[in-house]
Amino acid sequence: MDPRSFIFGFGRRYCPGADLVESSVWILTASILATLDVKPPANGMPDVKYEDAIFRFVESLLAS
Repeated sequence: MDPRSFIFGFGRRYCPGADLVESSVWILTASILATLDVKPPANGMPDVKYEDAIFRFVESLLAS
């Protein structure tokens, strides 16, 4: 199911700025990929463990 079909509403209540938002996100993503060096951290990916099933916090962030 395409999330765009219900995120911006539908029918008479369709968001008038939906096309502007989609274009802006596309331009932002392309600009980030063109200007920044996106790569994984040098020391490897952190070990991600979640403490709680309801509130999703990374364990290493809670310890610091």
